[in-house]
Amino acid sequence: MTAFSVLRFLSNHLKYKSLDKFIGTEIPLDISSPDVPAALCDVIKEHFNLSIRTLTKSNLGGTISKYGLIDLEYIVEEDIPFPSLSGLEILKENLLVDQENDYSKQEKEASLQFLMDLKEDVLENNIYLKIFARVETENNWLRTHPNLIRDYLKNKGLRIDSQDKILVFTVEDACLTNFSGIWLMKHFYL
Repeated sequence: MTAFSVLRFLSNHLKYKSLDKFIGTEIPLDISSPDVPAALCDVIKEHFNLSIRTLTKSNLGGTISKYGLIDLEYIVEEDIPFPSLSGLEILKENLLVDQENDYSKQEKEASLQFLMDLKEDVLENNIYLKIFARVETENNWLRTHPNLIRDYLKNKGLRIDSQDKILVFTVEDACLTNFSGIWLMKHFYL
């Protein structure tokens, strides 16, 4: 399979719909919950007016404790109309491809493998609701909550002060898509 044939497929089948009207929406969350996506499912259904289900159990403790953010993903259980955008345009907007550069053979092979994996995900025919939200703080999250990351890394779970148990996350980005990794480069964090 050539990169050209995979890109042609993605150009015709990749779907993406930005949900800009939800940017700035505040989502209260009890961060001591053992399954953050499930705990938020009803709130998300209400805010986004969508029939959704969680993918897998996930506590997101690492991203909350280290960055003060949540990166949520749900399966949408209803048909969604998508704008007629080119899949290549979607890939470029989300920083997954760039202009043609002089890549090494190894980089080209890795890129082709990535595109083939992306195609496989699109062929699964799922629609995902993706939400990227962050806690608003005046200071660096890690500096103001050093105990969270330390305890989390020591497998002690999130030992949370009572004043920090319920946090309000603000949606910074939200979308519907048929590729679960659409924000791989757009919202990159380690």
